[in-house]
Amino acid sequence: MYDTCEDSIKEFRQRIGDSTCEVPVANIISWINTALRRLARSKGLDKLFTYHDTFELARLNQDGTPAASWKLKGLEDSGYELGMIIDIKSIMLLDTSGCCMEGYHPCYIPLDWFRKEHPYPEKECAGIPCSFTLNQMGGYTTITFDRPLSHPVSLDMIYTAFPPRIKSLTDLIRVPYAYSDILMEAVVILFNQEAQDYSFARANYEDWDFFVAEAREMLARQHSGLAPRVMRGSF
Repeated sequence: MYDTCEDSIKEFRQRIGDSTCEVPVANIISWINTALRRLARSKGLDKLFTYHDTFELARLNQDGTPAASWKLKGLEDSGYELGMIIDIKSIMLLDTSGCCMEGYHPCYIPLDWFRKEHPYPEKECAGIPCSFTLNQMGGYTTITFDRPLSHPVSLDMIYTAFPPRIKSLTDLIRVPYAYSDILMEAVVILFNQEAQDYSFARANYEDWDFFVAEAREMLARQHSGLAPRVMRGSF
């Protein structure tokens, strides 16, 4: 289970003894976002942000033309967005047109090779894609298949990604509860730096380094520990 932003803020206030809620919520959310980005960039901690999700792919673009490319960002009106993709470990296409789902495993082709072989994939005959490529621009990852989809298909994906930006109290912080203390330590450090209490920040840094090293060791021993699969809407 994941904590909401509101739960984390309550824990933060208890941690620093802010019983009168003097620290602004906007500041705490900003520190949480900064801490999440730093954790995702820390070597060996990317496993904390490994997810297994299934998404439906829209067969048509907004202008009605066949779709062969999708930005991996989720639906904004679903209350959930993907952060910038770090790595995709597994992709499977699920044919959902029949009563039984059938899985397909398209082959990955590097972008340069893919563009030479499939310069206009949206112009190809629709069907089940045989290959795909990935491209990152502007903070988004785009997946492109070698042809448009001929019938409903879902994208089943195991991936690591930067956490999406926390914007409201109801947003989920997708860090496993067993490791949430590392996040809280980082938020407290940022609070102390903001308050220019560098002696406390330095002491917290020492604790944080120990917790991070401990987490790296445990995650390295962890054979498999995916978060529960989540079914999402169309891209």
